Amino acid sequence: VSTQSTGSIFYAVMQRALPVALGYLGIVNVGSAALFWYDKKQAIEHKWRVPEKTLQLSALLGGWIGGFWAMHQFRHKTKKQEFLFPYYACTGGNMLALGAVSYTHLTLPTKRIV
Repeated sequence: VSTQSTGSIFYAVMQRALPVALGYLGIVNVGSAALFWYDKKQAIEHKWRVPEKTLQLSALLGGWIGGFWAMHQFRHKTKKQEFLFPYYACTGGNMLALGAVSYTHLTLPTKRIV
């Protein structure tokens, strides 16, 4: 008789969740880039700006790839150290979380035969 272990259940969930996760990352990165674009536009027009904490939160939520692309594409927020250090810290936090999930996914056993 074979039963599913926690590892195989996790594996099955991850297989189904992968398209959702990729869709989420696509949306959050496009959203992050859009926030940087909007903030740059508002800065040029001397209007209300996007709070820096919002831009940093976008990195923590996984939008750091779009954020870095937008920073360099629009030449925005690339020299302000008071912004960059927390942004890098949020990026690192997201990378650690992704690494932990990936490590767990790759190291859990997939089946247990009883």
